[in-house]
Amino acid sequence: MNAFHAFQALLFAGVVWVVVRNTRDLVYGAGRVEGRPFVAAVRGALRVGNLDRAQALADDAGDAWVGRVARQAFEAHRAHLDVSAMSEEVLLVLRYEAGRSPRQLRALASLASAGGLLGATGELLWLLGGSHGLKGLQAGLPEAIATNGALLSLGLGMGTAALALATRAGLAREGRVLFGDARRLADALARGLDAPGGD
Repeated sequence: MNAFHAFQALLFAGVVWVVVRNTRDLVYGAGRVEGRPFVAAVRGALRVGNLDRAQALADDAGDAWVGRVARQAFEAHRAHLDVSAMSEEVLLVLRYEAGRSPRQLRALASLASAGGLLGATGELLWLLGGSHGLKGLQAGLPEAIATNGALLSLGLGMGTAALALATRAGLAREGRVLFGDARRLADALARGLDAPGGD
């Protein structure tokens, strides 16, 4: 193992940290409230005119995306602003947040796979470089060292890229589901609070 392999191991640790952090933020932060039952409960409260119940649901939702949309809508309603426009503002922020994690993981996967190929190329260039000192006296030792180093580089690079891409796909799918729930709630709140009887 050489310094480049150590860099690749650090990159793998960094990818694991990003995966854990983004998964935690999405699953236990943005998605801490199940979207569909929450949207149904807020719709039901609005349908019967119980704004206090709908507001309490929004307050209890914490950092969940549906909670953020609902709180923004109720703040706009209290300030006599356009609920739909204010909800759209929050949805723009949520759309950015939904795409941030997949973009980070795609960039890290590209870096990891390129690093694996560069490391393997470096090992092969070392082999073809000529003098290997005392290692060159044993038949086949330089070739074995270069092959093992190249395989280690490729394994670290491709393994890191596979982890990043697999997590990216799962987080992107979960982000789409959470954003869809937030969008449905924003539409329901705009209809329920902007309606003439929404006071």
